[in-house]
Amino acid sequence: MKKLVSLVIAMILVAVMVVPALANGAPSAEEGVVTVATKADMPNASDKDAPNFVYVEDEQTKYVKYEDYMGELSYVPEADVPTSYEIGEKVDPWTKGKDGDAKFVSNAPFDKFESVLVDNKVVDAANYDAVSGSTDVTLHKDYLETLDLGEHKLVIKSTDGYAKTTFNVVEEGGSGKTPAEQPPKTDDNSKTFMWTAISLVSLGAIGVVAFALAKKRKSAGE
Repeated sequence: MKKLVSLVIAMILVAVMVVPALANGAPSAEEGVVTVATKADMPNASDKDAPNFVYVEDEQTKYVKYEDYMGELSYVPEADVPTSYEIGEKVDPWTKGKDGDAKFVSNAPFDKFESVLVDNKVVDAANYDAVSGSTDVTLHKDYLETLDLGEHKLVIKSTDGYAKTTFNVVEEGGSGKTPAEQPPKTDDNSKTFMWTAISLVSLGAIGVVAFALAKKRKSAGE
């Protein structure tokens, strides 16, 4: 009987420890391991302070994890990390059929100005004006009218970095948020699964004990 009780306790402990891991997603074997995009070019690279940066041991060059304006991650030498500029002035929202041109101001030096991107696509220079002060970019009304309703990403690219922001295109009297925003997801579902699984395992364990006790009493009665 003591062995049976111990087994039941072990089952409950397993449920309490294992089920939450399954609900939250067990860590993969690769989690926490640095994957360097240029690993083939750095055969002697070793991971230090993963996953933020790595070193090339021969040169002790620090490669920093960097996310570019397209959202792509890579490792670049620390000395070559592009400068992150700021958008200090912008038009948001911009209303179709009502507003005129839209001005965006980056604090990057104008002599380093390179291009403008909207939604990761280079904007034709005919669709905007760029002037000094620091870098003032004005998108033309005709171009803005071609954009879909909703949020758009704008990047003012310089030779040594970039500034990025977002702006919304709306209709007069409307929000321009399309499709409708969804409420943030919570972990209620995973918690419900976790406690349901633990309850089922515990009930099963209790059932085993009850069955064993009933069997023992029956045997004693005989």
